[in-house]
Amino acid sequence: MDPTFGTNGFVLETFGSDRGSAIAVERLPDGRLVVLGARGSGDLLAARYLPDGTLDPSFGGGDGWVSITIPRPAPFGAGEAARSDAGSVSLRGGSVGGFYVHSQGLNTISRFTPDGSVDASFGDGGTVSISDPRLFRIHDIAEGIDGTVWVTGFGRNAANTTRRFLLVKLTPSGQLDTGYGDGGFVLFGDVNALAYDVLVQPDGRLVLAGSLYPGSQNAGLAAARFTP
Repeated sequence: MDPTFGTNGFVLETFGSDRGSAIAVERLPDGRLVVLGARGSGDLLAARYLPDGTLDPSFGGGDGWVSITIPRPAPFGAGEAARSDAGSVSLRGGSVGGFYVHSQGLNTISRFTPDGSVDASFGDGGTVSISDPRLFRIHDIAEGIDGTVWVTGFGRNAANTTRRFLLVKLTPSGQLDTGYGDGGFVLFGDVNALAYDVLVQPDGRLVLAGSLYPGSQNAGLAAARFTP
């Protein structure tokens, strides 16, 4: 453990009165840490820490953290409020982007400005909800060289019999780019395949990596590259 970080290498944080959980962490070039997770209420939570483990007072109005209420499908009981997946990515200019997947399958993406404010220029008040039946679960997001937001995970074919590599393109303002692929969506593969990561190359092309399940319990590695 690094004794210079937090208290003997640990940081325990309480964000308001709700219980919370940290799901993803990313180190910024200057050594600060962005943590994304959820509060017990089901809200998406973003926090930023200084290299010594203290909350960054320049983020979230002096508190070092910020939360945003994510639209929920109805009915949505208290027992269903826990997230099932979340993740974050640092964006151009120090902005923070995060995704959140509810247990009922509603996939959302939110964006925060460098000071921790909700970016109202993105989607509907800072959040984009994707409820298209082709999208089953988000696993990763990335920002393109022009500010495009790329979303990957896995989707379903029309008969819901296979899961496939999925790539979704959003404009910098969070709108679905319907001129890309099939209405903004690309489903790839003829057998069960799950994409977990997306990497934007310097030339703008996209590399997806994940797992392949060719009709058995044995999984293999899978990768694909797409044009922007």
